[in-house]
Amino acid sequence: MKKWLVWILSAVVVVFSVSAKAEGNVGIMVGYEGFKLEKKTFVHDTHSDDSFLPNSGTPGSAGETSIGGGLTSYLAIGARYQDKVMDGLRYNLDLGILFGGERDQQQNANDDRQAKNGSFIYSQDRVGGFVGAGLTHSIGNYYLGCQAQCAGIYQSSGWYRWGKDEAQESTLEWYPSVGPKIGWLLTEEVHLEVGVQFGSAPSASLMFVTLF
Repeated sequence: MKKWLVWILSAVVVVFSVSAKAEGNVGIMVGYEGFKLEKKTFVHDTHSDDSFLPNSGTPGSAGETSIGGGLTSYLAIGARYQDKVMDGLRYNLDLGILFGGERDQQQNANDDRQAKNGSFIYSQDRVGGFVGAGLTHSIGNYYLGCQAQCAGIYQSSGWYRWGKDEAQESTLEWYPSVGPKIGWLLTEEVHLEVGVQFGSAPSASLMFVTLF
């Protein structure tokens, strides 16, 4: 996961450095994005170091955890490059990271010890990233348009031992989508943008965009 985050952050830096030399506008985005993710259940084996627990050798003996099944919320931080196609018409390119999500942590189903001495299992989708491209038409202090996006959310599950996660399984799930958006120019540089995405994981977002 750490390597993946380094790649995302490096890409954001590249976007800023390249955009700074271009004729368009570069800026930052900060806001909220919520995804409607399907429920995903993880079946956990008992950790090899807990072989003394009942049925430790049976697959799934540690129990189950789950994430999704409702609205999963993230703090979205990213970079934007935008430029004019013609009067009133602009395109934008976005790249960012997501923080938040869910974590389900439970004591092993086959461990009846006190929690302070117990073994735990977990699943989570706490971080992610997104890339997007949009086209907007300005109408006074407002603009209307559409946005295509692909979000990647890092999901992992495993054991929580001695204050530290030990992953048993991890995947990067991709969610392509497209939808409308509307923006309001609070000032010439600061915009408030609201969007809705339809796809494999429908989402809604509210972003403050600051251009430099």
